[in-house]
Order: sequence, then C-alpha cells, then structure tokens
Amino acid sequence: MTVTFVGSISIGFPSPNLVTVAAGGISRNPDLRPLHETLLFAYYATQQIVSLEKHAGPLSSFLEGTNITDSLNQARERVAHLDVRSEHETTAEIGFIANLTTYEEQKSSFGFEARGFGRRGKGLGYYAPTSTSALLYWLLQQRPEDYEFHEALGTLAWLIGTTKGIRSKDMVAIPIQLTGAAWQAVRGAGADESG
Repeated sequence: MTVTFVGSISIGFPSPNLVTVAAGGISRNPDLRPLHETLLFAYYATQQIVSLEKHAGPLSSFLEGTNITDSLNQARERVAHLDVRSEHETTAEIGFIANLTTYEEQKSSFGFEARGFGRRGKGLGYYAPTSTSALLYWLLQQRPEDYEFHEALGTLAWLIGTTKGIRSKDMVAIPIQLTGAAWQAVRGAGADESG
C-alpha cells in the first residue's frame, strides 16, 4: 500500500484552561494536506464522541452548533476562556494523542490514546469536548485566509454533530464519509456560485 499522509496530533492540558497542541504531518501531495487535516479532525472528534458514549451529548451539540460560514470567529469566541498554544511537543500528564495514516487505496489507519484519566475516565467529560473545541480553533487559525478550508472544516464539525448514534464500529467509515461530504458541499457550492 502506498502511504499518502501521515499525521499526528497531541493535545495536552498542563492546567484545565491551558491547552497545548502539537501537530505534524507529511502529505505525499501537498495540495491534499487540507483534506488530510480535516480527515484527522473527523477521526479525532468522532473518537471523542465514541469515548464519551452516553455523555457525548454536549460535544455533539457543540459541533452541531458550528457556524459554517464564520467558523474561525465562532471558534475563537468558544475558546476565549482557554489559552490555546502551539507546541513542538506536549508533555502534559493529561491529554490525547491521535495518529492517522492514509493510503492511496482509500484506506486509513487511526490510533488514539487518552492519558491521565485513569480507568474510570475521571475528567473526560470536560477534557474531551474541550480538546475538540481547541483543536477545531487551532486548525482554523493555522490557515487564517483559507476560507474554503474554514467552510469545509466548519461543515465537517456540523456533520459530525448532527450524526446520531456513532459507535466504535463506525470509526472506519463515518470520518471518511463525512469528510468527503463536507468537501463536496464546499466545492459543489463554489461550482454553483461560479456557474
């Protein structure tokens, strides 16, 4: 299998209101990097919903409430109580690590680890949604002038939030389907406006 993208995200919480994000990735085709970053977000957010199980309602509602046309400003407002920082690496004891590898054969492999929560998941109800909102903001502000990316990521967040009943068996198909649908909605809308 030919690898097309390898990406990782590490989100740590040195304190409850300080979020550090360390991310990296290599795309075989640099033009596809925005697509791969949205796919990584889709896997991350979907995994958080699955991890929260019956407590996923607030995260789903948060994502469903994403403003597709002004996602960066809305995300900035939503994390205003947090200090979100870029780091080369995150060493906090509490946090999440996600890795994604995609292949030309339209397959992918995703790894996810939550650390510092113990067997009972103490604090997961706060840190999982908070990390997801911080990641959404962080990704958007990395490309401040890329409005197509903003709209695709905003649409993707909304789609994830409106998809009900996501279970662990859906972890392979749902992120890929929703990412494709988000980009199709954005590019289809652009084609409709120009044509």
